[in-house]
Amino acid sequence: MARGPKGHGRSHSQFRKVREQVLRADDRCWLCGHPGADTVDHIETVAELVARNAPVKAFNDPRNLRPAHGRRRPDLGCPGNFSRKKTRDAPPAPRRRPQSREW
Repeated sequence: MARGPKGHGRSHSQFRKVREQVLRADDRCWLCGHPGADTVDHIETVAELVARNAPVKAFNDPRNLRPAHGRRRPDLGCPGNFSRKKTRDAPPAPRRRPQSREW
């Protein structure tokens, strides 16, 4: 899992302040369009920021964050931010090798 610079992750107080700022401005989830977002999602992912050696301020830039529901919300038809990342970051399932004949 890609992580930002040490001390500048999601538990950092600056990130919490920026997250609250983004949610106060608009709490409409970008995934489903319904209000009540409780977390934020990076537009450019943390892995992409790390890969391009982005400056520390890029990780907490409010222009790179958008509101999202953290957990899946079937009542709203929202896949949720955390469940979406699990499937996106999961390694592909191993492919079954073709057999010369069926046993």
